[in-house]
Amino acid sequence: MRSPVYSLLGVLSLITIINSVHGIKSNRDNITSNQVLAPNPQPIRDNPLRNPWTTHCATNCTCDVVSYANYKNLKTINCSNSNLVSMPNISNNLAEAFLLSKNKFKIVQELPHLKNLKILDLSSSQISKFKSHWQFFLYGLLEVLNLHNNLLKTLQDGAFTGLKNLRVLDLSYNRLHSIGKDAFGGLNNLQVLNLEGNGLTSVNPDWFQRIKSVSELLLSKNDLRKLTDDVFRELPLLSTLNLTGNQIRVIEVNAFRGLSKLCVLNLSNNRLTNIPSQEVRPLPSLDILILDANSFETVKSEEFHHLNISEISLSFLPLLKSIQNNSFHHLPKLTILQMHDNKNLLFIHPTAFSQVPNLQKLYLHNNKLWALPYTLKASLPNCTNIHLYHNPLRCDCNIHWILKELASTGNKSRIEFHDANKIICDFSNNKTLLSKIRVNEIPESCPPTTLPSFPKHFETSIGEPISLECLAIGVPLPQIHWLVGKGAKKNQTNPEKQTEINNGLYYVRFARLNNSGSYKCVAENIKGNDTRSASVEVLSGRLNIITGKTSNTYITIILNGSESLMLLDKYQIHYKESVKDSEYNVIYLKSRMHRCTITGLKPHTMYELCILYQINSELLKLHCINVTTKLEGDKSGITKIVDVKVVMGIIVAISVTLTVICFIAVAKRFRKRKEYEEPFGHDRMEPLSHIPLENLYHPPSTPICSSRTSLISHSQA
Repeated sequence: MRSPVYSLLGVLSLITIINSVHGIKSNRDNITSNQVLAPNPQPIRDNPLRNPWTTHCATNCTCDVVSYANYKNLKTINCSNSNLVSMPNISNNLAEAFLLSKNKFKIVQELPHLKNLKILDLSSSQISKFKSHWQFFLYGLLEVLNLHNNLLKTLQDGAFTGLKNLRVLDLSYNRLHSIGKDAFGGLNNLQVLNLEGNGLTSVNPDWFQRIKSVSELLLSKNDLRKLTDDVFRELPLLSTLNLTGNQIRVIEVNAFRGLSKLCVLNLSNNRLTNIPSQEVRPLPSLDILILDANSFETVKSEEFHHLNISEISLSFLPLLKSIQNNSFHHLPKLTILQMHDNKNLLFIHPTAFSQVPNLQKLYLHNNKLWALPYTLKASLPNCTNIHLYHNPLRCDCNIHWILKELASTGNKSRIEFHDANKIICDFSNNKTLLSKIRVNEIPESCPPTTLPSFPKHFETSIGEPISLECLAIGVPLPQIHWLVGKGAKKNQTNPEKQTEINNGLYYVRFARLNNSGSYKCVAENIKGNDTRSASVEVLSGRLNIITGKTSNTYITIILNGSESLMLLDKYQIHYKESVKDSEYNVIYLKSRMHRCTITGLKPHTMYELCILYQINSELLKLHCINVTTKLEGDKSGITKIVDVKVVMGIIVAISVTLTVICFIAVAKRFRKRKEYEEPFGHDRMEPLSHIPLENLYHPPSTPICSSRTSLISHSQA
């Protein structure tokens, strides 16, 4: 069983991994990393008495004649794990392999002149910099350069000048964040480039313009989020592309354009929510597609169709629940399908496979399947091996055909269930080995059973989709329809606008308030029926409007809710006079607005204000309020004073204040004239307080045209 994430040790070839696990033969003429860097367990040594090579070796190093895969009897200097901080003094320049891993060089000042060198290993040596990119100029015969697990941050243009015969370059697990567009210039024969584990956030197609010969590219375990159109356009000979372990959510439709030789594509352990079927369909040579450990919830109809692919892997998918009808259609070369270790995979549609004549091995172990449809045998005429163990199968008519296969002997067309002694079924919470059940103990037909594919109650917001997938098993195959609200029957023959009903899936593109209610799935066949219901509540949305300051000519509204201020450009404010049957005035909100003031309104008039959410060309109303402007003259912030006594009191207070001020001024002049030596102390007179103005006038609190507000005139709407 293959792990979803391949451990690449050194420069490890994905093709070699797959070949070794599955026994698939392939053309191994191209050098792959593990063939080059992994020495044989028992090195082949020449006789020291006849070969003076072993008697002339640098201090702390060993010299041997060693054979590697594809390299026989190479004169090797091994200075690995010697705590070297500088290059050893090499007196013999006949070395063909120079191993310097696990040292402490940090900055490489100068490399020894070894004109016959074919393999140079500088891995895990704390290298952060090469003093000069001309260091490799004399290594014209070098074929393998291993810089794995160092501290390199940048690759300047011409970083590998002189390595005209280099075939394998391992830069994995460094800290690369800057790569010059001509960094790989001169590597005209490069076949394997390993950039794994560098934290790269994007890929620049210009990196590859000087290395068109590359056939294997490893970009796994970086921080890639998106693959843009034509990103690999400069690699026409690429046959293996490993992108596992990134953060990829988006693959543009032409991301793989031009890769006519691509055989192996590994997109496992990313954040894809949709299977990139359209993106990979133009790849004429694609043979192996690995999509493990992503976020797919279902394999939709014709997701895989008209491909010349031989192996697909859809394993370790934590959200996968179902395989829909015709998911695998017209795949004449498909021989191996891996769909194991999907902890929520409940259901495989009876017609999931069509025109898949050569599938031989089907891996379905460690899923949550309640049944395996009996139609599978006819759909897959050459399938001889199924892994079905560790699934919670039901002990009913759905396993009858499996029992017949297990019981049949001598039939060359029978399907072999791998580890059949591990296959169990559940009957009234009693688990039983299938091998212990006789065929005649299980009926050939039974009523449907609906599967727990959706929750009994859930909430959503206006504008969000509603997706309910009804899954059912039974023999004969059950038919499915929906009862919505008070019992209106819904099925694929009478779909509503904006609602898709197909093969048990009830899908509403944009939820409205009137989509709240009861949804009942009904599965029935001639033996009976079964139902499963859900209560759906559509909430008013993540954004409401509340009123702020109101006068006779303007209304300030405040946006309240959990929606990000950066996304407000998807919302609009519509308003009009409530009593009028007229068109709404429209205010287009902008990012970072959190309030706006509508001016030019009529006094003492009720206005209806609504907030709407725009999806494509459709507007969904989220929330409305009615607000009445004030009477003319009743301006916000201005207090009318009509009580004569109050007015007189204010006048007296002002007069007293002015008298005190005059008295203090006269006293100061008098003191100065008498040349007093001591001023009044703080305990003799309090400092003068400012005169409060707040009660005299209140301007509107909403600033005009600030970064978080907008003043919008009625005439501008």
